[in-house]
Amino acid sequence: MHGSNTEHLHGTTGGEGEKSSRPPWGSIVGIIVTATLVGVFLGRSFQLDAGDADPSGSDPAADLQAALDQNPDDADGWRALGQSQILDARRAGLIRGYLDAERSFDEAARIDPDNPDTLLGLALVNLGLHRFQDAESLAQRSHDVRPDDSTALAALFDSKIELGKYEEATGVIDQLLSIRPDVASLARLSYLRELEGDSNGALSAMLQAKTSAGGLPLELARIDALLGDLHFARGDVDLASQAYDLALSNDPIHTRAVVGQARILALNGQIDDAIIKLEEQVRRTSDPTTYIMLAELYPLVDRLDDARFSAAIIANLAEDEINTGLGLDAAEAILESSWGNAENGLRLAEILYSERGDNVAVAQSVAWALHRLDRSTEAVPYIEQALRLGSLDPQLRFHAAEIFFAAGDRTRAAEQLAVLEQTNPAFSAGHVDDVLALRAELE
Repeated sequence: MHGSNTEHLHGTTGGEGEKSSRPPWGSIVGIIVTATLVGVFLGRSFQLDAGDADPSGSDPAADLQAALDQNPDDADGWRALGQSQILDARRAGLIRGYLDAERSFDEAARIDPDNPDTLLGLALVNLGLHRFQDAESLAQRSHDVRPDDSTALAALFDSKIELGKYEEATGVIDQLLSIRPDVASLARLSYLRELEGDSNGALSAMLQAKTSAGGLPLELARIDALLGDLHFARGDVDLASQAYDLALSNDPIHTRAVVGQARILALNGQIDDAIIKLEEQVRRTSDPTTYIMLAELYPLVDRLDDARFSAAIIANLAEDEINTGLGLDAAEAILESSWGNAENGLRLAEILYSERGDNVAVAQSVAWALHRLDRSTEAVPYIEQALRLGSLDPQLRFHAAEIFFAAGDRTRAAEQLAVLEQTNPAFSAGHVDDVLALRAELE
């Protein structure tokens, strides 16, 4: 990494090249995290609409559980309870809801094991828990029984995307669009196009998704927040800000939109305001994305202990996921390598790679961890794998430029930096100086 305010937070590195003199610090042990996975990481999951809260204040899950206490062999009741728990988990961002839903669908499977709704419910649970291989198998079984079920196809697409089976995912999305060209299928098409570097196509598909969406505020908030991310990745900061504002008008605590607004504030030099906004969000929700952004921003105002605390929350979440058999996320490994202990970041990335090594984000997490350990030559094949679809993601292109430069390939470093500069060179307040420094060294 080139010199920036974030240098003070990086963990120790070792390997090829000059050793870092930065002080080591590991995970803070004993932090209790009530947060967890955000469904499929990029938030494109519309398999079951989370909808809006019941204005009557009733608790459907409690009512269903009470009925099942009287009739525990009601498979339909267990499926209804499981679906309600999935929706609750998605609204709250809490793992408990997915685990509760898993128990409910397991009860339904005990009574009616081959029912396609039971299989689909278990597929959705496993998507939420990042057990993508199990999710793929269950979604495929449900789809085999009911080929025209769009929800099963959506779950199958999500699992294949996360496993890095992109060609197969393309076939699934084509089938899904032919059956039901709605917000769920169009949002997924947008994501696939974004992965392939087609930013215009990604934006077009997401705008179509918004047009086809219903009037539910939470659904509109999700779409507008995703539109904000797409605009931001293209460097259209004003349009991104407008989209985030629209999202928050429908859902004032929508994490993706809050984080997006904070990112823009930080890029405009309003670091303290961005941090305040994120800290308020942490008090409202427990979405890991907020802690990831805080870990990046705190060092810019010399709040290193707070940055370590935020990064350690994610590190401990990753350990909890490993210990309980849940799936990791590539963002956790990248965060640990960037702001925490790079050795541990590599360990997390290698666990991920052993489970779904064809996923481009997973390959990126391995490459970045190796680079942070001054093993950039070893990182090259992994970053090449991460780039293979042509994604224009600014963080990916920045990582690629840094890795190629450190590995002595100035030509490819310049190519990657040029792509970044053409899209969004100011993608991160924490890396603005790094981008400028790399450009200076390449000139």
